[in-house]
Amino acid sequence: MTDWANLLDEHGPGMYRTAHRLLGQSNEAEDCVHDVFVEVMAMTDHSHVRTWPAFLKWMTAVRSLDRLRQTRNLSFNEATDASGPADHSEDAFERAELLEWIRGAVASLPMRRREVFSLRYFAELSYAQIAELLNLEASTVGVTLREARQQLRAWLPTSSKKDLRKGAPP
Repeated sequence: MTDWANLLDEHGPGMYRTAHRLLGQSNEAEDCVHDVFVEVMAMTDHSHVRTWPAFLKWMTAVRSLDRLRQTRNLSFNEATDASGPADHSEDAFERAELLEWIRGAVASLPMRRREVFSLRYFAELSYAQIAELLNLEASTVGVTLREARQQLRAWLPTSSKKDLRKGAPP
């Protein structure tokens, strides 16, 4: 029998961080974590879950991306929302705008690339963990990540490419 309270206590904070990185808002991240737990608890067969931390982070990343795709206009020129950066400097607004662009762009990637990219960079799983979770070879994870990064780089606005080449943080 699965100890749901212990799973929530142990893995809930990591799930929240994953959702918050993708969604950017606390209330949306909390809702997403709640939805994932409800969905997982409703599953009748948990025998396929080899490692709960990786599975829960994967579910959180996937559901966060689903939520992002459903609730946001995925225009690459999306402006920052009213809850934008607190310091209101031009650099802070540019970083916030780029972050929103990245969220939208990742949500627009093909499913496999989106999953692998999100698990690596938002859920912070290792190549080995991603390979095990998605039943892939570690080399396939690496190739998929490279393809996702190349696709995102190709979509990146020209001014941001120049900033990245100069070493400026996004």
